[in-house]
Amino acid sequence: PLLMDNSPHVQNLAVMTAARLCGSSQAIAESILENKVLKFIASVFECGWNEFRRNVLQLVINIGKYPSLTLDLLTQAGPMLKNSIHDLDTVQKEFTLIALTHIANHSVCNALHVMELQVLPHMLLCLQVPVNLALKCTQLIKALCMQSIDIAATLLDNDVLKFLADNLDTTDTKFVKQLFLCLAEIAKLSEEFAQRVLNTRPVLCKSILYLSHCDDTVKKCAAVLLRELSRHHGEICRTIIQHGALIGLVNMVRDTSGMMRVNAVLTLGYMGAKSDHLALAIIHTNGLKEIIKALDTESNQDCLSAIVWTLEQLTKYSARHVSFLNADTNV
Repeated sequence: PLLMDNSPHVQNLAVMTAARLCGSSQAIAESILENKVLKFIASVFECGWNEFRRNVLQLVINIGKYPSLTLDLLTQAGPMLKNSIHDLDTVQKEFTLIALTHIANHSVCNALHVMELQVLPHMLLCLQVPVNLALKCTQLIKALCMQSIDIAATLLDNDVLKFLADNLDTTDTKFVKQLFLCLAEIAKLSEEFAQRVLNTRPVLCKSILYLSHCDDTVKKCAAVLLRELSRHHGEICRTIIQHGALIGLVNMVRDTSGMMRVNAVLTLGYMGAKSDHLALAIIHTNGLKEIIKALDTESNQDCLSAIVWTLEQLTKYSARHVSFLNADTNV
């Protein structure tokens, strides 16, 4: 009854309370959907003032956290979400993108339903506006790409790589991290996608540059992208090495530890696994030496496993490769 009150203030408080309750109780979220409460709220969404609409979107975000409820959620609130991303209010756009991201994160089916809302043109526009909005849009793109290679192909065919790459000049570290993680998610899907990411300027140069960033988490995300690129084939690895990535990766192995270090170690391993020449290039850049030092000092088991695997990739080719191991270390 409070949601149907004649007072906009009472309506707003009722929606805000419902949103908070749904955030902590799936049963309440189920009740709101079963009783078509959200459907009613969505029907009066356009008539509400900004704060009311933001609270409605917060309600959708909180319900969207529960995987089993998302299809019913899309049925009741899908058209509202499709329209709300057009709004001039940037906070409302942000909330809409967050809601769509929560929904897309759960399944391929959900991601396809999000794409059916025809929000892609507005997503591309959001990538060209202030950081907060572009950041939320990047997170949505990443969630969609995680679910389906076909969705990722659609996004790439609409030049999403160009818009993501253009944002790499930002000074916002949180945004940079999400950009690298999104590009990594695209690159891991196929060799073709990895090549397209690699060929998009200035992705490769920026990822190498950020290996020496003052923020360790930014370095980690840049290394994640290089790791996913280097998985595929030797030509990609050769291109990465020719652009000067080895020094940054070796320095990262030397200067970090634990899960911060593991992505650089794995990247060197993937590169070394592709050919004996690439393995020698890594060895001659002190890669082997620093990896052995890391083996002596590292305590994280995942990182130690990555180090041992990488050592195998760098020395598996010939006695010459093994000789560097014997000459430089006590292993």
